[in-house]
Amino acid sequence: MKLFMFPRAAILAVTLLASVPMAMGEAASDKTASTPEPTDSTVVSTITIDGTTIKVTYGQVKDKLKLLPPQLQNAPFKEIFPLLQKSVATEQIITYLAEKAGIKDKPEYQKLVEEAKKGVLQKLFLDGEIDKRATETELQKAYEEVKKAAPKEDEYNISLITVTDKKKADELLKDVKKSGVAKFAEVANKESMNKVPDGNLGYMRLSEMPEAFRDKVKGSAKATILPNVIEISMPDPSDANKKVTSYNIIMVQDKRPATFPPFETVRGELKTAVSSKFAKEAVKELESKATVTHFTMDGKPIEQKVEDKKPENKQSTSGS
Repeated sequence: MKLFMFPRAAILAVTLLASVPMAMGEAASDKTASTPEPTDSTVVSTITIDGTTIKVTYGQVKDKLKLLPPQLQNAPFKEIFPLLQKSVATEQIITYLAEKAGIKDKPEYQKLVEEAKKGVLQKLFLDGEIDKRATETELQKAYEEVKKAAPKEDEYNISLITVTDKKKADELLKDVKKSGVAKFAEVANKESMNKVPDGNLGYMRLSEMPEAFRDKVKGSAKATILPNVIEISMPDPSDANKKVTSYNIIMVQDKRPATFPPFETVRGELKTAVSSKFAKEAVKELESKATVTHFTMDGKPIEQKVEDKKPENKQSTSGS
């Protein structure tokens, strides 16, 4: 079975993206951290177009999370919320303009809708069949297989200070080098844009780290601040043609043999991993319930090819 992704890599990516100023603003992010979860009907965005106001609710954004891969669903919702919020708003704008253009009246739209309905119907039914087979016993079995096959490697406790200005990053690096590792958390809480407490991301494997600092971390001792600012560029979630760049000061807090994640934290990924196998089993069983006869392209019976039987080699009974 192919090894699944660990959620910490996704969390790091989300953390770095969330460090870049977005439409929501940092103040709004800080505020949501100290308040209880909003109701699904809470309006989190308004879109005004052609004099019409479209509302985006918290529930719509939360539903978007369910469409993400399992490893991203494990990311802190507060960190990923601005990205999902913008995505939902963009979808609402496109939907409004498509309806205004009369796309719903086109024959091809109706045809695609019918096909989509069939696809959803089939998916929901197959999901149910997969759920019957993906029992706790089967998932535990898959977990043990993956755990046994996992390579033996080290993991590193990483802390980082993230800013979007190179000059400021260089100045902060000088400061933390001078003040020492004991002051790193204090500087991270005060200066870093990622808002992770003490700048600490916890333990990560090398394979989960960006290439930009993977090799540098590997060669570092415990309680070491990397000597140079690390520049990391990632796709801009608001514009696929652009990139967002962050400048990171990284400290290796600790190093230890990697621990395998608990079953419950990777349960969703395990289910995804075994779904293909169980889907094939389900389809085979469902097909067996029906008799299917295929014809040629012009509707004629398909001639069954009968292989010529080779004559059996019989031993001669006559004497030589």
